[in-house]
Amino acid sequence: EAMDAAQVARQISEGKGFSTLFIRPLSIHLLQDQAKAHGKDPGKVLDEPRHPDLANAPLYPLLLAGWMKVAGFQFNIPARTEASAALRYQPDVQIAYLNLVLFVVLIIQVYALGRRLFDPMVAKVAAAILYGTEIMWRFTYSGMSTMLLLVLVAALVHVLVSLESEAHRAE
Repeated sequence: EAMDAAQVARQISEGKGFSTLFIRPLSIHLLQDQAKAHGKDPGKVLDEPRHPDLANAPLYPLLLAGWMKVAGFQFNIPARTEASAALRYQPDVQIAYLNLVLFVVLIIQVYALGRRLFDPMVAKVAAAILYGTEIMWRFTYSGMSTMLLLVLVAALVHVLVSLESEAHRAE
């Protein structure tokens, strides 16, 4: 899933649109149905140079594409030598850095939410537990969109808490 999102992000960053090189039978079927509905030849769907991606939500690949433009990804794979045996692929590291930034944002959000709803000590403990949780670090370095989803959910919780406190204050 992480590789698929990164591949779509690379297509976007190279100006090829929200397309993919990973073709799924269901998406071909859906595109053929759409071609029939518009009076076009469904057999021409496979002749298109780019296949639109129908499986990924667009926000994370768009964020990754922007990061690819800003961070200057190098997609060439160096020849393997004794000195480079321990090196990691540069785009993988760059994607991990982006997710690490999202993880830090999540920790700050959890701290702010804990401070707002409880007290500073609860906020510190919640942020420390989040920081020390192994599964969160695995998601951070996996390249998947989990960190972005958690940041968005934490932001939604902040909005809901604000709405609730406004409604309570109005009463």
